[in-house]
Amino acid sequence: MGSLRARFTTLTSNWRICSCLLLLVLLLAPSLLAQNTFIPSDGVSQRYALERERQRRQQTEAVQVGFDVGGALALFNHNFRSTDGGGPDLHWSGDALDEEPLGLMLDGRLNVRTSWEDGFSLEYQWFNLTSFTPGADFDVKFGNATIPAGSDLDVRSTMHHFVFQYRRDFESLDIFDSQRLYGLFGFAYDNVRFSINSDAFPLENDSERMREMLPYPVMGIGYEEFVSREYTLRGYVRAGWLPRIPTLQKRRGDDVTMQVQYYEIGFENDWQPNPWVAIGAYARLQYFQHELRGGGVAQLYKMTGLSIGLRVGIRL
Repeated sequence: MGSLRARFTTLTSNWRICSCLLLLVLLLAPSLLAQNTFIPSDGVSQRYALERERQRRQQTEAVQVGFDVGGALALFNHNFRSTDGGGPDLHWSGDALDEEPLGLMLDGRLNVRTSWEDGFSLEYQWFNLTSFTPGADFDVKFGNATIPAGSDLDVRSTMHHFVFQYRRDFESLDIFDSQRLYGLFGFAYDNVRFSINSDAFPLENDSERMREMLPYPVMGIGYEEFVSREYTLRGYVRAGWLPRIPTLQKRRGDDVTMQVQYYEIGFENDWQPNPWVAIGAYARLQYFQHELRGGGVAQLYKMTGLSIGLRVGIRL
């Protein structure tokens, strides 16, 4: 068991190093690959480029539609609690479980730019995270059942993450409008299901969903740069938070309350070989914490994930 944990620690450390290196490549690739820069260096070329951009805006429709799909690997840590009358959190990390450091994430995004400064987007992410141990060192309480210490544990959590947001470009950092600051305002909704079971001590009801979750507000700020005619670099930070509020739903006759924390940092790189196709890479660091209480039952879910992936899309 000690050698297995040592190999797991080494694997996790190596993946963290590789993730940081890949993130650095994603950030530097546009500058290294772009041969024709968006911003000319001499005054004559600057005036020509400025006039060309003015004419392009007069001749080109501001309305643009884009649709992207992609997939990523996520280095993650997930913890949850689901017990009658509260109880301890179940931390699936470190020595608690031989946690698989990688999970799968799929995503899709629809972007609609309604003007040169405004746009809307609908994003969807699907997480599938698993952990396993051949023998837990502690009793596990799940719902109204208990799995005794020494039993094998198979733990899985899935989450469907939706974000609908409005984007407003509020500042151009150069005369060519190639560097922009923008704000993000919208709502997010998460559908979370976690399950736990054991071959030695099987449970009849091995999964639970956080059914009473409501949408919560998100806000953020981002930076976008057109490095060249084909390459775009983008970085953003967004967050969502709700104090403990009633969900206007009941469980076992009692009111259910919810509390949410959500933080995300993202970097993206888009390459358009032609006006209709886009290929990109992205990296995200995300943190989710959702809690529901009511009817003597406490449900708590936490997830921290670093995901790195690729996507393809169409532009209309």
